[in-house]
This record gives sequence, structure tokens and C-alpha cells, in this order.
Amino acid sequence: MFKNTSSGIRLSPPPGGKKNADWMGLRVRLVTEVKTQCQSVPIGAEGEVSDTRVGKGLRVTFDACPHCGVSAIVGGLEASDVEIIEPAGYRS
Repeated sequence: MFKNTSSGIRLSPPPGGKKNADWMGLRVRLVTEVKTQCQSVPIGAEGEVSDTRVGKGLRVTFDACPHCGVSAIVGGLEASDVEIIEPAGYRS
């Protein structure tokens, strides 16, 4: 899942964006399952991009789980791991 190499993750701007920082604040949905040493985030989980450090990929803060109430924060995601569901700052 994580494709991090010694040169870092190559991240491109989101559709309509001009720079990687344009990912900040976007609401996204996970399209691949993510597993770390201590947590698992299923496909379809939604969250907000909270960081876009160069070479480190996207850091996403996922919404709290409806079953256990835990909110996962996962870094090192690539643009292909998520899909945009809302523009930055949009709340209905």
C-alpha cells in the first residue's frame, strides 16, 4: 500500500489545483484499505486532508468510527489512495 521510496512520495496537485498545498482541507474518501501497525482504516472511510508535506504524501484525519469512536490519522497516502468528495471548507 505505501509506496514511499528514499526520494519520497511524488504528489501532484488535486484536479483544478496548481500546487500540492491545494490538497489542504479537502474532504476525501479512501479507495484502498489502509493498515498500519496499530490500526486499520476500511475502504470508504471519509476524512479531511490535514497535511501535505513535500515527499511525505497526504496526511488525512478520518472521521470517528461509528462503532468505537476512534478517529484515525494516517500519513503517507498518495493521491491515488483517495477521491475528493467535497471542496475545501465546504460544510452543508
